[in-house]
Amino acid sequence: MLTRAQLRIPRLATRSAACGRPLPVARIGLGIVELLVVIGILSVLAALILPAVQRARAAARRLSCQNHLRQLALALARYHDTHGIVPPLSVSWAPTIDIGLSAPGVQREFSFLCHLLPYVGRQDLYTAINLRVDHFSDTAAGYGVFANRTILYSTVQLFLCPADPHAGPGGYVSYRGCTGILDHLATRRGWPDSGHGVFRRPPIRFDHIIDGLTYTAALSERLVGVGFRTERWHPKRDILDFIAVPLPNRTEQYARICAHLTRRPRKRIFPYAGRFWMFSGALFTQYNHVLPPNSRVTDCLAADTFGAVTARSAHPGGVNVAFADGHVRFVSDSIDLSVWRALGTRDGEELIDETASDRSAAF
Repeated sequence: MLTRAQLRIPRLATRSAACGRPLPVARIGLGIVELLVVIGILSVLAALILPAVQRARAAARRLSCQNHLRQLALALARYHDTHGIVPPLSVSWAPTIDIGLSAPGVQREFSFLCHLLPYVGRQDLYTAINLRVDHFSDTAAGYGVFANRTILYSTVQLFLCPADPHAGPGGYVSYRGCTGILDHLATRRGWPDSGHGVFRRPPIRFDHIIDGLTYTAALSERLVGVGFRTERWHPKRDILDFIAVPLPNRTEQYARICAHLTRRPRKRIFPYAGRFWMFSGALFTQYNHVLPPNSRVTDCLAADTFGAVTARSAHPGGVNVAFADGHVRFVSDSIDLSVWRALGTRDGEELIDETASDRSAAF
């Protein structure tokens, strides 16, 4: 074995040659002060980087949501090219679909999304849906008649916004069709604000959209309700219930009712908002432009049908909207209410200024 002398490794001096004091020994590691400095630097870096990462993720989710809406808008156009009308809000109002059934008392309120399934690559689901039966059966078995129960809880990823954590598997839906500035779906005497959306009864053709396809909202998004799972209502997700006899017939009346209900301490709610993509109606797959997007006023409905259900999202600052010509834009929460309502109608003949200020511009 080689000795230290042979390896020529000098011995470490332990005492000073001048005064005989011990030499300082080199420290290994960090002291408390250095450790605190390092932790402080890492904290500052995390504070700078994490928000940027979160913003990037939020932007990615928003773009993915826009892509979903764009695919649905293109499917809407393809359906119109094939059938000459927009998809019906219920099978009962589908003149181009022969279901061979006209029995009274049978509700076939299958949503427009059902009719878009063949145009988004889900012909299998569309074929499996039995459109000849009642869409809803209040039986001990739960929601949906037996023939459609499996399909009722089927997950369609295209119908879900990736930014909404509650829009998960099991039949949920994030996207809705625009019924105008009121949820009364047909134009009737005494109801001047009803029946002016892209989706109405009976279905319309694109040439009925006299405001222009580019300036008419067709689809948007809404957060899924959580009241039935948490037993606590959420002001931006769930929908308030009210009773009114006679029913209001103007947009502003519903806006005032919803604002009044929002301030009340005790509330009755419809907790199943967005629960099933298969069902039509304001609870599930329809929305209107009574209230501004992401309004602080909670949505409200009378008899789960008539009222204000606006677009709401988990995206900071606004909602995604697909227009009738197929393009998708992000609409700010600060949009002027008159502009928002003008975008919701197909025949109001309003003039929309794209160069207006942020408060009044839609784009």
